[in-house]
Amino acid sequence: MNTIAQWIPIGCGIGSAAAAAVAHHLGARAIGEAAAKEVSAVSFAIMGLMLAVVLAAFPNLFHLHPTPRGIALLAVIAIIDSAGNYFLFKTYRQSHATVAVPLLSLAPAFAFPVAWLSPLPHEDAGLTVAFGYAATVLVVLVSMDWKNLRNFHQVTFIPAILSSLCFGMSAVPTRYLLREWEEFNAPTLYMVRAFLIAGIGLAVWGRRAVPRLRWGQVRVMALRSVFVILQYLLLYKALTLNSVGVALTLANVTPALVLLGGMLFLGEAWSWKRVVPSLMAIAAAWLMT
Repeated sequence: MNTIAQWIPIGCGIGSAAAAAVAHHLGARAIGEAAAKEVSAVSFAIMGLMLAVVLAAFPNLFHLHPTPRGIALLAVIAIIDSAGNYFLFKTYRQSHATVAVPLLSLAPAFAFPVAWLSPLPHEDAGLTVAFGYAATVLVVLVSMDWKNLRNFHQVTFIPAILSSLCFGMSAVPTRYLLREWEEFNAPTLYMVRAFLIAGIGLAVWGRRAVPRLRWGQVRVMALRSVFVILQYLLLYKALTLNSVGVALTLANVTPALVLLGGMLFLGEAWSWKRVVPSLMAIAAAWLMT
């Protein structure tokens, strides 16, 4: 792989992580006092409508050639990701950000075994997997606020772990639709997925899925939607260029980037004890590629 081609998937993964950092920050503000079921459907309806407008304006970006097996796999993705996003918003509601974001970065830990159990070509060698787990562990260790961790009960952690598990699992079928079968491209898949998740939320929760939100909440949700869309479009691109485990690891170094960005640009206290492990996490993720 030449140098330029090598940096494209790395850039997509890191770009996805940067967008996710902003999305996580806005997520807690968007949910406010609402319950998870009262936000998820509305949030995905907004994202679906945003992408529908973009694809209507730029029809060349639309790519949809589904087969029965692709439709079945899309339904599986929508169900898994509906659960993942429900637990995501539940985590925002119940956890402090310094605990929530690191725990939500554990998707790669679940993606590696799921990918190995799937019929996907086994692209990840032992050293690549080792770097992936090292990066994931370092991200959690360096970004976790251990003082806040002690203040939370077990019920607080379960939604974050389940959310990471769902997103780690759904990355494998997503890879099939985008690369192995090429039935969707990234923007089309995310638009359809968003509408399906919104529809599942309405079907499960009924009127409770469409709460009376304040205008300020809707604006924050719309702004968050922009960064979530960017996060996933870049992640989907990374999934077509790298293995599932590598793509997810690159896209989940978010806490390390947030920590370094806060020290470099927001005047937060400098700490080599946190900077060095953050750089090691980013380096381990990069060495996987």
